[in-house]
Amino acid sequence: MDIMDIKDITEYTLLLVKPDGNEKELINIILSYLKEHGGLTEVHRNTFKLSLSQVSDTFIHIYNDRKYRSYMTRGPLTAVLLQGENAVEKLRILKKNIRKMYAIDVMENIIHSSEVGNEFDLQFRMFFPDLDINKYNLYADLYAKNVFPLNFDGFSAKMEHLQNGTTVKALAHIFSNDVFMNYLDNIIIFDQKKGFSKFTLIGLEYNTKVQDQNIKILGYYKICSLLELSKDHYRFFYNDINDLIHLIHGSGGIAFLSHSTNINNLQEESFEILAESGIKGGIVYHPQYTLEQTEFLRENIFKNNLITTGGSGGITQTGRYSVSYEIFNQLLKLLPGADKEYKNSHEEYNNIGMV
Repeated sequence: MDIMDIKDITEYTLLLVKPDGNEKELINIILSYLKEHGGLTEVHRNTFKLSLSQVSDTFIHIYNDRKYRSYMTRGPLTAVLLQGENAVEKLRILKKNIRKMYAIDVMENIIHSSEVGNEFDLQFRMFFPDLDINKYNLYADLYAKNVFPLNFDGFSAKMEHLQNGTTVKALAHIFSNDVFMNYLDNIIIFDQKKGFSKFTLIGLEYNTKVQDQNIKILGYYKICSLLELSKDHYRFFYNDINDLIHLIHGSGGIAFLSHSTNINNLQEESFEILAESGIKGGIVYHPQYTLEQTEFLRENIFKNNLITTGGSGGITQTGRYSVSYEIFNQLLKLLPGADKEYKNSHEEYNNIGMV
């Protein structure tokens, strides 16, 4: 699928109207505001009262203490699944306007919008237990790490199955760099003969280290760049992280911190080193990360002016741990040539916060 084929930028997002919003009977006012100023429409709604343990297990909040839990459990909470173009980013921006109009303070602030990836998955399943989350994916799964058969027929059948089984618009299929050559021909032939039904990137994971901690660096590539990869891309380990990132960027890719099983060993200084080395972001949303780990990663990624991404990781159904159109768009614009091939479709939303 060519970059210019991306026209449908609709996605789902989750709005939670907190107890104070319900007490003030603001639900319909809020939904009318979101539809008028953001084109966001209601798909499903559910209202119920949370327990103390549900608040502790479902939300990360700087005030997630006794006072916050008391506030969140004092009355009904209403969850609304919304749909619209660039819905996650629109809701994030318009949420600020709604809070300015109705919130009492930084804690009792009327509404919450679910973060993509882990929090969306957890809160969707909490508030809509009767719905199949895989029918309400966000825009892109940018860490779909599945195992494929080596023969073309098997590869092709599985690729089609994965594409047909998710509602995301874009996928990044991730491979270990030292086995990728086994799949390169299948990817190229599949692209030529059948064509990918989703916008597709390929990611290669490389082993290296930062501050004596073993990590993986993920290189994202457009399919057209894969044939240009040299033999230097297929070593098992890279001692110099700077040389590795230079190799990725010099081959038409962009480098990200990949999923790590030893995330708790990384220090804030590690992210500073990675940013100085030239990485552009990191896998923040992953089924094996807790909400606390996700928040730790997110804070340090943002602190260093990097972008977040993530996906299903081969742990859950492809598409389930998906990210927003806004995140996909940020990543895509980093790829060499993308600024010429792809018009930034959210330009029309630049003034949305001025409503």
